[in-house]
Amino acid sequence: MHALPPLTALRAFEAVVRTGTLSAAAHDLGITHGAVSLQIRALEQAVGQPLFARPGKRLVLNGHGARLFQAVSTAFQGMATATAQLRAPVDSGRLRIACVPALLSHWLLQVIDDFAQTHPEVELHLIPANDPQLVLRDAADLCLCYGDRPDPAQIHSQSLAAVRLFPVASPALLTRVPLKSWRGLQQHVLLHADDGQEWREWAGAAPCPLRPTAHRYLSDARLVLEAAILGHGIALGDTITTGRALARGDLVVPFAQSVMSRSVFYLACHPGRRDVPLLAKMSGWLAGAMEATGDPLRLPAARGE
Repeated sequence: MHALPPLTALRAFEAVVRTGTLSAAAHDLGITHGAVSLQIRALEQAVGQPLFARPGKRLVLNGHGARLFQAVSTAFQGMATATAQLRAPVDSGRLRIACVPALLSHWLLQVIDDFAQTHPEVELHLIPANDPQLVLRDAADLCLCYGDRPDPAQIHSQSLAAVRLFPVASPALLTRVPLKSWRGLQQHVLLHADDGQEWREWAGAAPCPLRPTAHRYLSDARLVLEAAILGHGIALGDTITTGRALARGDLVVPFAQSVMSRSVFYLACHPGRRDVPLLAKMSGWLAGAMEATGDPLRLPAARGE
C-alpha cells in the first residue's frame, strides 16, 4: 500500500477548505491557528506539491489542492456514514429526538406518550433545539425542525407540514385593548421569535402598511407563545404549535387574516441512518401524528365568529 499523508494533516486540510479560513478551521478542530498552519505545511511537504495559491493573506485551492480535496472529502464522508450506521439504534434502545422548543412544549410532549406506550423498548431522549446539524455531530438521531430544509447532499430531510401564520392573543389582553382588525395592531406590542421577518411577511398581506409602535423580541417561539398567553402582546401562531392553547381558550384568533410561512416543519436525519428501522419507524410515526393533529393550513375561527 502506498504511504498515506498523516491523518491529522488531512483533517486540517479538509477543515480549512470547508470552513474557508485557518482561524475557522482551528475553531472547528479545537486547536490553535498555528497548529493548523503547521499541518497544512506538513501535508504539502508529504505530497510534494503546494496545495493553495496564496494571494495576499487568502488561501485559495490550486489545481493540486482541488484534486486532493475531492478525494479527501469523499473519504471522510464515507467514514462518517459508516460510523453513523454503526452507532445508530436498530429497533430498540436510546432514541434522541431534537425538536423546535415551541413544538416540543406545545405539541410533541402532548403526543409522544402514545409512541412510548406502544414501544416500551425504546428509551426516548427529547432535546429542545432547532438545529439539523445535530444529526451530523451525533448529538441527535432525529431533528424535528422549523425553517428551510437543509442541503440534501449533507442531511436527509422530509417535509412534515407547511405552515399558515395568523395573529393570536390572550382573551384578557383583548378585553383590555380590543383588536378587531389589522389596524388595531398599532396599539399592541408585537412579539417576535426572529428578527421580525415573519411579522413583515404577514404584514405584506395587509391592505395597508403596518406600523406598530412597540416590539418585543424573545429567543424562541416557545417564549413568544408563553408571553402571548400571559398577555404581553400579539404573537403569530399556527394550528399545530398553538392548536391546544386555542382549544383551551388560552389564546384566541382576534381576526381572520393569515399568510403562508416561507418555512416548513421538517424531519432531518443523518443520510447514513435514514434506513435504520427504529429511525424509519419514528419518522413515520411523527409524520402520522402531525397529520392527525389537523390541517396545518386551516385558519381557526376568529374571535366572535
